Amino acid sequence: FNIVIRISMEPFEVGNRVNTPGGGVGVVKEVTSEGLCVVKLEDASEGEDASGEVGGGLAGARVARATFKPSELSFNDDVVGRTVLPSLGEAALAPGARVQKLDPSAHAGALASGMKYYVLANPEPPNRAELTVVIKAGSVHEEEDELGLAHMLEHLCFRASKAPDGSEAVSEEFALVHELESELGIAFGAHQNAYTSFDETVYFLHVPLSSEGDHPSSDAFSAAQDGDGGDSISSGEGESGGGEGGKDAAGTAPPSEQLEQLSEQLGGGLGLLEKCVTALARLTLEARLSDQDVQAEKSIVVEEWRSRQGVGQRWSDAYFKGLLKGSRYAERMPIGTLGTIARLEGAQVRKFYAERYRPPSMAV
Repeated sequence: FNIVIRISMEPFEVGNRVNTPGGGVGVVKEVTSEGLCVVKLEDASEGEDASGEVGGGLAGARVARATFKPSELSFNDDVVGRTVLPSLGEAALAPGARVQKLDPSAHAGALASGMKYYVLANPEPPNRAELTVVIKAGSVHEEEDELGLAHMLEHLCFRASKAPDGSEAVSEEFALVHELESELGIAFGAHQNAYTSFDETVYFLHVPLSSEGDHPSSDAFSAAQDGDGGDSISSGEGESGGGEGGKDAAGTAPPSEQLEQLSEQLGGGLGLLEKCVTALARLTLEARLSDQDVQAEKSIVVEEWRSRQGVGQRWSDAYFKGLLKGSRYAERMPIGTLGTIARLEGAQVRKFYAERYRPPSMAV
């Protein structure tokens, strides 16, 4: 792909699509010598040129242009026709270049909760599944007194999950980790892990699916996609079965029938894969996060911070701070600082969790 990456050294520049304080969306048309951003609002008609007051009173106003302080704007993720790298600014395409599209054999959609999903069959390596949950919760979303919180929250999700009845009581700490290791054979570190970056926290499981007739295999997935089951096991479309024999106009069976056909090919159940999806849901959506959990995890996070203080990490931190100078990212290294880590309270962690670990901000 002929893609040229243009890295913004400033928070915003001409062409960036941004969210405005009044809930609107617009495109930065000019950055003044004072550092203010002149934004063309998308819901305004051409010719209604006005210079709104800096940062204020624009809700409901129909103006074509308004001026804002950079601190009042945020990048808009819903950019059509461009590739966006939030942690490094905007990636612009060279003339004539094409945007990389979603693999046509992938199946994507959204659940009623707002959570997005992407399913792609891959025969290599055989008898394996990669389950990933991506959450829009990174260090750039932290406040000044929360530096390192997103990373600590990643740790805490592994420490303890709520009991099935929703209470904070669990049989033991790291119960879910031990369950994945002892019952499902998924070792912590190599096959169950997570990471926190500027813009996201990602949890993943590498799932072995090797028991014949009991767990999914690449052949079973291929058969479900290419055979009578239609072209998707979870497309979210065609549920009404408007076509002949319960299929839609394109000949695709409803998702419920596709799942039944897949289940038959897998020996009567989704087996290990289903258990692992449930485990990921517990890991990310049912974290306990008690005050005691937060205090106990601090020493582990501090030790991780100390282990990174070699010359390589110091060079890396200096590099990124120089590269991202002038933006919020330069002051939001995911590991945080010793001071803020020591002062974090359980209430802060639970508030961040409630705001960020929500289905509309997640993709599977």
